[in-house]
Amino acid sequence: MTFLEHLEELRFTIARCIGAFALGVIILVFFLPSLTDLLRLPFEWAQGGSEADMLEGLFSRKPMGVFTVMLQVLFLGGLACSLPFILFAVAQFIAPALTDKEKKVLVPGLAAGFLLFLLGVAFSFFIILPAALKVAITFNKMLGLELLWGASDYYSLVVWLCVLMGALFEFPVILVLLIHLGIISSKSLRTQRKIVFIGLLILSAIITPTGDPITLIIMTVPLYGLYELAILVGDRWKVAKEDSEEEEEDILD
Repeated sequence: MTFLEHLEELRFTIARCIGAFALGVIILVFFLPSLTDLLRLPFEWAQGGSEADMLEGLFSRKPMGVFTVMLQVLFLGGLACSLPFILFAVAQFIAPALTDKEKKVLVPGLAAGFLLFLLGVAFSFFIILPAALKVAITFNKMLGLELLWGASDYYSLVVWLCVLMGALFEFPVILVLLIHLGIISSKSLRTQRKIVFIGLLILSAIITPTGDPITLIIMTVPLYGLYELAILVGDRWKVAKEDSEEEEEDILD
């Protein structure tokens, strides 16, 4: 392909990605009331499942604040829904430049990345958010403080934390691919365990809603577990690659 043909293909890929995202947003518009009810579940669980508390707890401080909530929910929800199609379009664009061995890695890598993204979103929604909100409620009650829940702040917290955790759960795939490409090694990852663990603690302390030790541990442990999983998968991948190269050499001999 010529340079102009590559640009044309890139434009077509970008258009497909934008189209998939727009379609995801349009679909979510029709389910927006149900979607906002779904996003309230962590708040309800933290309140002890009381529907009355949940309805009375959220309020809007700004007349136009509801539009901010809607835009955030639709934008990030549409991105999450269209992510598989965007990844597929990107894979189709870069596939011609890859070798056969790299193509074999591409599809499993994209599938693993998408599944880990969903796992991170689910982990944040079902575990981190309810635990963090429960801790916030408990400490405020302990000090005799009335906790007012702004709808815009709450929905922003839910949406952005879920997306952020989904993105953080992607890093094992990146590490495994770097190991496969020979940029880093499993041995070097092992030597950096302490640094990585401390780094994850700091990162978790920054992004946790409350910063309490309980939520900090809940967030750090799975991320470090994924780091160890990346080392394990990288080792097995390396062994399989060496075995394959030995078989090829035997065939050539």
